[in-house]
Amino acid sequence: DKNEIIWIGSFARKGVYKYDGKSIIQFEVKGSEKLKDIKCVATDKDGNIWFGGRYGLLWRFDGEQLKDFTQLKRT
Repeated sequence: DKNEIIWIGSFARKGVYKYDGKSIIQFEVKGSEKLKDIKCVATDKDGNIWFGGRYGLLWRFDGEQLKDFTQLKRT
């Protein structure tokens, strides 16, 4: 990302992690426990971090809040 953090989505560990060049820590903000089965992570031109996963999961982190953009919820 713009702060040189490497974001890692882990299916096996069921979550998202950040690597700052020294250590790997679990990403923890309100709602981050819902980030399971994440397969891809990308940033946009505004610096938002996007998480995509199985079954159409789509989340955006704007640096403060995590928001669910998944269109069809799995039942």
